[in-house]
This record gives sequence, structure tokens and C-alpha cells, in this order.
Amino acid sequence: MAWYSKRRDVQEGMLPYRIVEDALIDLLAPKDEPQNEQPTEQANGNNNTSDEQQTLKATIDIGNASTSKSRKNSRKAVTPPTSNRELRPKHEPNYAPRYQNSAKQLLDLPSTTKTKNGKVKTWEQYVSNNEDDREVKPPGWDESMRLYILAMTTYYNEAIHITGNDLAEEIETSDALNAPDRDKFIEAIRKEVFSLIHDTKTLIPIKAEDYAKRQHFKIGSTLKCKRKKRGSGVHDKHKARTAARGDQLAALYKKQGIEPPESYSPTVSAITFMLILQLAINKGLIMVTTDIIAAYLQVFYPDSLAWLITKLERSVAEICGLDPNQEYRIGKYLYGLPDSGRAFYKHYSKALKAEGYTQSVNDPCLFYKINEEEETYILIHVDDTFVFTNSMENAEAFVARMNKHYQVTLDKEADSFLGLQLEHMANGEVRLTQPKLLKKIFAEFPIRPSARQPKTPIHPYGPVSGNSTDTDGNAETKQVNLESFPITKYMRLLGMLMYLCKSRPDIMAAVSFGATKSKDPTESDFDQLYHIVEYVRATAHLGHVIRKCNSGTQLQLYCEVDASYLIHDDSKGHTGYTIAFNAIGTWYNRSSKQTLVTTSSTHAEMRAIFTLVKDILYILAICDEIGIDILRPAIIMEDNAAVITIAQKESSYLKKCKHFLMIINFVREQVAIGNIDIRKVKGTENTSDILTKRVRSKDFQTKAMKMLGEDTN
Repeated sequence: MAWYSKRRDVQEGMLPYRIVEDALIDLLAPKDEPQNEQPTEQANGNNNTSDEQQTLKATIDIGNASTSKSRKNSRKAVTPPTSNRELRPKHEPNYAPRYQNSAKQLLDLPSTTKTKNGKVKTWEQYVSNNEDDREVKPPGWDESMRLYILAMTTYYNEAIHITGNDLAEEIETSDALNAPDRDKFIEAIRKEVFSLIHDTKTLIPIKAEDYAKRQHFKIGSTLKCKRKKRGSGVHDKHKARTAARGDQLAALYKKQGIEPPESYSPTVSAITFMLILQLAINKGLIMVTTDIIAAYLQVFYPDSLAWLITKLERSVAEICGLDPNQEYRIGKYLYGLPDSGRAFYKHYSKALKAEGYTQSVNDPCLFYKINEEEETYILIHVDDTFVFTNSMENAEAFVARMNKHYQVTLDKEADSFLGLQLEHMANGEVRLTQPKLLKKIFAEFPIRPSARQPKTPIHPYGPVSGNSTDTDGNAETKQVNLESFPITKYMRLLGMLMYLCKSRPDIMAAVSFGATKSKDPTESDFDQLYHIVEYVRATAHLGHVIRKCNSGTQLQLYCEVDASYLIHDDSKGHTGYTIAFNAIGTWYNRSSKQTLVTTSSTHAEMRAIFTLVKDILYILAICDEIGIDILRPAIIMEDNAAVITIAQKESSYLKKCKHFLMIINFVREQVAIGNIDIRKVKGTENTSDILTKRVRSKDFQTKAMKMLGEDTN
């Protein structure tokens, strides 16, 4: 246990709880061993928390401190090991009381013990003189280890008594069978297995002699349970899903030298979704979402390929009253197979085209039908579909057509899609938020008592590191902590913040800078991510409002672009831009590190414009395809005078720009064609400025509100 407690990854809470559980079981005294139990407030039913437990609620010291005072002065406070999933009993459905009692007994043990010859020794004497005495069981641990055990048991006891809407969403099958809502999970598991065997014929019972003479692969299967929630975080339903062990199949392909099937499957791009959403708001279209039940299971697995043989997990088979040794042939594309997504995409696309919907040549996940009576746009992401149409009759007609091929459900509220919560406002505008994700982030990364953050942060950045100053010359600095930080924990928070950018583009630059540190993060890097969490916590009421353009005016793209030069450690720059219609709010934003090193601020700015122009051309192409009249040229607001000059006319600047002349000529060509027009804007008025650098002044708040569409001025 001494070795275990010193491991950094344990201190940082990165190991599964089962490993900690096994260690505790080995160390805790058996039930039948006599203990010196003394009544405590907890045993007597008093719920008052002890000083030690209160100390543990805040920090746990795994040093050698032996008193409460020394614990406060310890060099480092760490949290007990945690898991990325809900803690659970391994063997007994409810042995938390046993742990609780054992921990209480440990804390109440006397400070002396009797050795084999009956001599009384203190615990310190025992440790120093009887280090190799294996027959005498020590009465307890040193203070820090006892506190550590208590922390683990308290943490465990709290974790398994979560109730209501705070129950973990993703859950292992074995955990689900011990959960408070286990009956609902058992019902979902039986429904899933029955459907696979009897309804969809995905799992076909088979005997060994049936496949002995043909090529086949034996792979395992797994079943996962989920408390499915809507984008708002409200519980939707209990769900169980069986998946094939595609990883095992891929390993068999590699082992036998077989070329694996193509697995790429497109999904609707973010810029396409936001463009169609903005157009739908301007046109006042109806929005609905649909879901295909058991989507992948509608596609037959080719009989010409090697058969796939699998079994149900023993626990799953026993719950369903089936033989755990029964083998099944996979007759349809079960979830988990490498090419399941691609097979379903091709099947779904074929069905949509067969029902008269046209597939876009620009985005393969955009389908549309436009005539005198109907204007319908369909965006697909695997089996989730977002439909924009001019009447509810057309939406219902779409569902009726798709029901010829699948079993489709219709949601007329369209308040949730891919983790986004869509708030449909009275004026026809839509606010995008992610309350479920925010709740998860705030729960996993609570307020740090020691954090010296303002009560209401106005930006997502912490103090300036080292002796440098921020972009506004502020002198606030913080010492850099270069101690390595666990990459798994860092990447988990980074991943959640990256997805949060879909509704909070104001944190894009901060998250992008954090992503550049993901290879080898330090404590200071994680602190910077935590400042983003604190900023979002203080501004959780905000969202991205997609504004409605004034009726009767022709749409024209209005973009603001900026770039930072030499802002990254490897001398690369950073690109940021916003896209809107008619300078009203924004509906698409981007902040990204430049892929190549630039040699001047002009070079960096020109690369940013080049990247923006490619997106502008893509938007214009889609609008032309679906018949949306967009006024040309697209307006690009730029704050670098040299860039505007070389992009529009011959200039002496070009002599210094030979090494990126191709980019210049591309931009100048688009200016000459009439697709874009680059105009000057003051740097203080350029909204995209906060997408390229760490802005810590009050300007951040003003520009962020404009970007989010929350500023109605």
C-alpha cells in the first residue's frame, strides 16, 4: 500500500476504483476478527461531520503528517483515486456499510498493541522494531494512511448513493444491475436482446457444424447501458445496446493479412448545419428532428463475406434466460463493427434519393427538395436527422416516406440535436446552449477554494505566466508550474471544452491555446483550462443566439478576420474569423493555430484571409445549389492596411511577399471575380480579435457579447 499510495497516477485519481477496492479489501481487517469498537457520533445516528471528515472534504494529504495541523501545512493536497464512471460494488450489492464500519474501527484503534510475548508496544515502536514480524497484525496505520482510507470509504459511500437526475448517464452493465433503477435496466436489456434475436434477426442462433466448412471469425460482444438524457439534461429513457467487438475483428484481419473494409462515413459539417439553421430562421421554416430506431440493424451483413460468430455476455444471457454458450451468426450490421457506420450511411442515402430528395454535391449529408409546394432541407448525422421545412405536412410526409424503409420517430419540438439545446425564441430566433454538458463539467471540476479568480470573470484566461504581460499591458503575473500533469485528465477536460465551443464561441481561442499543450501538459496548463471553466461557470446563462436578419433585405456575407503573429512557442501564428449575414450577430466562428510558420504579420494575416475565403466559397456554392440568392461580394473586414493594399492592387509590398505570392494571387483573383471585398476596420472594433489572442481587458466582454448575438444593439 505504501508503494501504491506514492504513485502519482493514484494520487491524481486516474486508476479505476476496482484497483483501489482490492487494495482496501486486503488491508482492512476481516469481519470475523475482533475489533475494539467504540461508539461514535456516526454510529449513534448523529449526522454531524467530524473534524477529520471535514478536512477530507476539502483536501487529502498522503504525506507523513501525523496531526491535523501538519496536514494543513503539507506540501501537496491530493484527491482520492476516482474513476471516469460511477463507483460500484464488485461482489456484494451493498458492502459500503462494511467499509464504513471498518474505517471507523481503524480510527478508533488504540495506540498500543501486544506482541507475541505479550509485551505492550506503541505503534511507533512496533514499526521500528518489528518491521519483519509477519505474525503480529498491526493495530492501524499512520495518521495519513488512516485518513486516506477514510477518504476512500467516504468517497465511495457518497458515490453509490446518487439519486434522481444526478445518476451517471453512461454505466457498465454490471453497475446497472446493482443500481437503484436496476429493474428498468433489466427491462431494457431483455428488450434489446429479444429484438436482436426475434425482431431484426441480427443474431441468428447457429451450431458449430453450420459454419465449420466456410470462412468465419469468432469475436466477442458487449452490452452497454445508458440513462439517456435530452440536451437539457432531463431524463429521456433507459437504454441498452449490444455491440460487436470490432477491435477483435480488426486484429483478426491484421493477423491473417486481410484488407479491412472501408470504414469512413461522412457526417454533416458544422458550417453546413449553421448555414442551413441561419437560412431557416430567416425564412421562418419549421424545424423537427427524427430518429431511426435500431438504425444499423436495418442493413444486412453481406453473406459473401466471412461469417461473424459471437456469443452474448454470460450475465446478459442469464438475465434473458438464454444459454450463455449459445453461438450466434451476425446477420446484420451490429453496432461496433468497423464498417457499420459506412454501410448505414450508404443505405440511408439510397433511401433518401429513392424518395425524391436530392443529395448536395457540396456536402454529402445535406439533402433537399425544393418546388412550388415544398421547401425541405435534411441534415443527417448517422441516424439522427434534422429537418427544416415550410410546413408540418411536409415534415410528416418525410416521416411517412422514411417509414417505408425504417422505423422513424418524429420530434416536433426540435429542442435537442447532437448535444445542443435549441431554445426557440418568440421572435423566431434560436439560442444554442449545452446545459447537460455544462452540468457535467461543473460536477467534475468544481470551484477550487484556493483559486484566486474574480467573482465574475470577464475573460477565460488566468494571470499571465512568468514575467510576461498580457496584450493590454497588465502587470498581473503568476509563477509557472512546470510539473507534469496527467494527460488523461487534461484531455478529458479539453475534450468537453472543445465540444462546448459549439454554443460558446467566445471560449474558442482559449480552448485552442489549451489544445496546443495536450501532448505534454503541465500543472500551469491545466490551471489555464480551469480558468475557462470558472469563466463559463460565471456566464453559464449565455448561449449562441442565431439572429434573424431584417425581412426584405438581400442576404450578404459579412466577415471579420484577424491573425496573431508568432504567438505560439513554435513561432506559428493563429487565425480567427467570424461569419454573419448583414453584420447581424454571427452564425459561424473559427479559431485555429496556423499550420505553417509565417514570416511577418502581413504573412499571417494573408493566410487567415486565405482560410476564410475557402469557407466563403463553400458557403456561396451551397447557396447557389439550393437557390438562395446571396449578394456579392462577401464583405471581409480586416485591420491590417498592408494586407488590404496588396490584395487589391499592385504595390511595392509585393517585393517582400514573394514567398507567399500564391496565396496573395488566390485572394486577388477572388477580389477581381467579385466574390469578396476586403475593407478596413479598426483593431478595437474587430470582433475576431478575441479569437486570435489572449484578450484580458474589458474589450473581451464587449466583443464576446457581439459574437454570441447576446448584444442587441
